Amino acid sequence: MNTLLENPALKLVDYQGEQLKADQLLERITQLAFCITDSNGYFVEVNDAYTQFYGFSREELLGNHFTIVVPEAYRDYAADVHNRFIAGEVEMPAEWEVQRRNGERVRIMAEAIRVEGEGGISKLTVIEPIR
Repeated sequence: MNTLLENPALKLVDYQGEQLKADQLLERITQLAFCITDSNGYFVEVNDAYTQFYGFSREELLGNHFTIVVPEAYRDYAADVHNRFIAGEVEMPAEWEVQRRNGERVRIMAEAIRVEGEGGISKLTVIEPIR
């Protein structure tokens, strides 16, 4: 079974941990639903597919903590996973329960890429609904 990051659109991802240029990566994955969070877990970028999936506008997400899309019971755990990833731990592709703006809970497969750049460490998360 292929993971999300084995998608041909993501050929710029280096599995050996080589630094990525965020603008090049973003250009290649615009057809996938993704977000970028800063080292503290706040949205710094979302694409149209991501906003459409969750039902939030771009403006409603940017600057807010990513746990806005996580059911309250799982927010502390999700934030902890994010913080450990930023600190360097490997995060395997995983199934998560998330919450849309209208309160509907759905399951997704999420996979993350650690992006290091001039602005520090960020987390690019690609999501795919589980049908």
